[in-house]
Amino acid sequence: MLNTILVPLDSSPAAATALPVARALASALDARISLLRVVGRPGESFETHRSELREAESCLNRVARELASSGARVSTNVRFGDVSVAILQEIVDLGADLVVMATHGQTGKVDSAHDGTATEIVSQSTVPVVLQCADGRTIGAIKKILVPIDRSPEGALALGSAADLAHATGAHLAILEVVEPVPLWAYEASESSNFGRYIAPSWEMSALGGAERHVEGLVAQLREHGISASGSAVVGDVTRTIGGAAEHVAADLIVVGTPAYTSSTRAMLNSLGCAVARPAHSPVLVMQFIDRFATPARGLRHPAPSHSAGQSAWIRDIPRGRARLCLTT
Repeated sequence: MLNTILVPLDSSPAAATALPVARALASALDARISLLRVVGRPGESFETHRSELREAESCLNRVARELASSGARVSTNVRFGDVSVAILQEIVDLGADLVVMATHGQTGKVDSAHDGTATEIVSQSTVPVVLQCADGRTIGAIKKILVPIDRSPEGALALGSAADLAHATGAHLAILEVVEPVPLWAYEASESSNFGRYIAPSWEMSALGGAERHVEGLVAQLREHGISASGSAVVGDVTRTIGGAAEHVAADLIVVGTPAYTSSTRAMLNSLGCAVARPAHSPVLVMQFIDRFATPARGLRHPAPSHSAGQSAWIRDIPRGRARLCLTT
């Protein structure tokens, strides 16, 4: 069961933009919200450090009271040290099931003073992470969910998790499969080579037709399980098409899958999860697909996966959800 949602905050107004989506998820899933503030390590002046701690506690208590007034169950904590390390440790110590944090849109940063914090958390977290663009849509409830699929294990995980969320929230689920176009340079390269010279433009349309049939089949399965669903297949650039589709359907949440246990932060920057989150105007739920044979990054101890590809244990028993769906992707 999803019990605890961790929301890291700092002194910036941008960080607070994560609160509405955290509140919406907590309300829909009957979870409590835990607010976290990280301050620097003690410097030469212990009094200055004490003052920073008191200010952080006061700020969190004020936010907690505002959330509690709307019926949310809230707790707070202040840690000191490196921001990313402190957040990751809080996930473990708290037993958090989900992290919700803000980003600065195109930069993918929680705050200009903490470059790459969001990317670091996504790449190292042992639980799913929701990234809310600071200048994105303010979410009051989860009514529409967009899930891009690509027939990969990561896509299956995203779809399964989105289906569970739709069960719990009553949200409409929109499936999107993006067919990447054959780049122009491929045609030019084939003309200059004696090998592989034939590239038919019809291949692209054939791939699109296959994607449309795939999406139609998934939509039918979802509807059989009582989920309001629709789907589409589009030829285009993956990240831009996802962003455009999210705006078109007015998605309250985008659910994407990405490989976990990544040894390089740069690799995560190029992954679908972070690539979509940076420019997205809707919150992005990044589900990490855990490869049981991969090596955990930076020596972190990740829990051994106990479910097969496409299954999301963190959301398996969410309130109001019925038996876990088994969708053929």
